[in-house]
Amino acid sequence: MEKKLAGYIRVSTEMQVERDSLINQEEILSGFARVRGKEIKIYKDAGISAKDKDRPAFQEMLSDIRRGLVEAVVVTKLDRITRSLTDLLFLKEFFEEHEIAFISVGQNLDTSTPMGRFSFYVLGLVAQLEREMTAERVAEDMKNRARRKKWNGGVVPYGFVSQMRYYREWIKAKARERLPEAGGESLQKIMQGLEQDQVVKQEALDYARKMIPEPKALHIDLTEAEVVRTIFQLYQKHKTFRGVVHRLNSRGMKTRDGEPWASTSIRRILQNHFYYGALTYNKRKSHGKTSRPRPEAEHIIVEGVFDPIISKEEFFEVRSIIANQRQVPSASKASTYLLSGLLECQYCGTRMYGYTNHDHRRKGRVYKYYRCNGHISKGSAVCSGNTVDARLVENLITEELRSLATNPEKLQEKATDFKVKFDEEIKPLLDRQKNVQQALSGIDKKFRRLLGLYEEELIEKKDFIREKSTLDSERSFLTTELADIDRQILSNDLAGFDLETTLSSIHNLAEVFEELDLPERKELLRTVVNKVEVGKHHLDCQIFALPKSFVAYDRTVRDSLPPPA
Repeated sequence: MEKKLAGYIRVSTEMQVERDSLINQEEILSGFARVRGKEIKIYKDAGISAKDKDRPAFQEMLSDIRRGLVEAVVVTKLDRITRSLTDLLFLKEFFEEHEIAFISVGQNLDTSTPMGRFSFYVLGLVAQLEREMTAERVAEDMKNRARRKKWNGGVVPYGFVSQMRYYREWIKAKARERLPEAGGESLQKIMQGLEQDQVVKQEALDYARKMIPEPKALHIDLTEAEVVRTIFQLYQKHKTFRGVVHRLNSRGMKTRDGEPWASTSIRRILQNHFYYGALTYNKRKSHGKTSRPRPEAEHIIVEGVFDPIISKEEFFEVRSIIANQRQVPSASKASTYLLSGLLECQYCGTRMYGYTNHDHRRKGRVYKYYRCNGHISKGSAVCSGNTVDARLVENLITEELRSLATNPEKLQEKATDFKVKFDEEIKPLLDRQKNVQQALSGIDKKFRRLLGLYEEELIEKKDFIREKSTLDSERSFLTTELADIDRQILSNDLAGFDLETTLSSIHNLAEVFEELDLPERKELLRTVVNKVEVGKHHLDCQIFALPKSFVAYDRTVRDSLPPPA
């Protein structure tokens, strides 16, 4: 097979793409090949930086070189292929290993000559220096923009919408329309193809600019904003990320991408200053392909930039709860007792913690048990005392869960009971909540259309004011109704659990429990069990999304109690 020239072209921003930089590069390289009577294959990376080698077309070119399909690599300038000295040295060795010449047309550089190889190094050093100086200037400019209350772009936080998000959603909607006819092609691939179509791309840009004229502005997404408020309310009530996740997923609420919620997403939202209207920047420092947190003193936080979704007071109250939980190590995680943090005294409602007693009178025999903390810390006036043998209660609870896992009929019966109650009490509320949210979203769309008509002078000001007043009244009524529905859902514990997660965890417990170490066993139990109330002769095991499991036991069993203190 005859080898070809490999023409590599690249631009790093959408602006450069629109200025036809790629077309210019391609014409120069094609002309270079034509004059020499050579065939050339163009490898194109659009809107991608040359700071590393992680570029699709670049990697394709390297693959073709390894396969022996390339005679020489041609670029318009050296910085099109790399701006990193490390990558430059890699390319030098790689090209030499495969006997490939490297040619930079604009710099008259050809590594097949000694002078060309020398220039290759010098120009590589200059390219890296330029990249680093440019990066510094850009970083400083972006800091100054942030201080002037200008958003620098990036990932649009959940709860907000931007021009670029509208652009992406328009492209995605078009891609979904073509999906049935795509012959198994992925949605992402179809979207990439649509963005190469200049007509489609312009239609998407026109739509996005009509929705939000400013290219780097954030507006509140009313539907997502309600979810954000719910997340903050749930965390203030339950004070755990997992508790919020269970409750959101049980209500069928999804992330922007239609996925179930996870603790990491909840943590990010609760710690994001955007939600009380503040712009944050310079929180992380790039380190290769990853980033590291900067010291808090280096963070840039500018308040009053965006419309707030929650109050500043609520944000910092939640932040304080998170900070306090970090400072105090979790006794349940650090403890060597399997059920630490799950047992609760039925008489006073306080937690029960593991204790170890060494009986030196009986050859150092060791007793492990759980004791009521209310009795220990506050005395018999609060609780007369509640003590249970650790081995006994741990075996009873794990055996009850194993029994459920290996008895599908019993488990299904409990799940059915939950589903009946859920359908009676919670589902109507969730259905109404969804309808109200859709109605609010519809009002938002009507307002944007109304505003567009007014801006294009298709309706008079008095008509705009009248219609806007009607929409405002409808929005106020629906917002009040939605808040009332949210309060009803929050007050009902049935809405707090995710049945599918619980059932899956119970099945996993039966299959892998014996193979896990203690921390893994504790973590698995905490995805299934909410708490265990310890009474005198029974345990009430509250499993997420299922009715209580009543477990009877006899404290008089030999060795079930520790010796008297």
